[in-house]
Amino acid sequence: VLFSPTAPKLKRMAAVWEAKVEEAGLVPGAGSHGHTKAPQPRDRTADPLPQPLDADALDRLAADKKVDGSEANGSSIAFVLEFGGHRGKRVLLAGDAHASVLTSALRRYAEMVGEDKVRLDLVKLSHHGSNANVSTKMLDMIDCHRFLVSTNGDNFAHPDDAALAKIIRAASGPVTFFCNYRSKRIEPWSVEGPAIGATFEFPKSSSASLRVKA
Repeated sequence: VLFSPTAPKLKRMAAVWEAKVEEAGLVPGAGSHGHTKAPQPRDRTADPLPQPLDADALDRLAADKKVDGSEANGSSIAFVLEFGGHRGKRVLLAGDAHASVLTSALRRYAEMVGEDKVRLDLVKLSHHGSNANVSTKMLDMIDCHRFLVSTNGDNFAHPDDAALAKIIRAASGPVTFFCNYRSKRIEPWSVEGPAIGATFEFPKSSSASLRVKA
């Protein structure tokens, strides 16, 4: 079931497409004459987590609200993958989609399947767990306890503490985050998480992959 992009988001991207492609070192309609420009790595040093990391601390972290206004992210593909029919498995692969688009799509999907909250077995967090792409309104539309964080923390220093806090606060029970890298940003959460109902799973080594079983 396709959630994103919407027609208005595609129109916004179309208006800036050529400039964005050239900015990335590509030739519109022709790809690249050489290597594209790689994003410059940002400081990966994460701010220390508040101590103690308790319910009040989560509330303060989650209060940091941002909104993604990027045209490129607004054109991102996001969808729910279903397997096994109505009572089977469901995975939300959110790409880099905007939280407002996901919220509206989840509301429509909930009506379609007859659920107050959409039951999901796994959510791949939008934009690698960016605070600007994870909203409380979106989380209020889902019933999920397993989340995938796909990033090594380079360039954008994701996932954001605020996004993780929002997810833990919104969940009706303990949550598990599956991370494909044990990054400097996520390591403190893996230590403090169990005390606030959150566990973190990582690959067994830096060269290993991570398999999430249904």
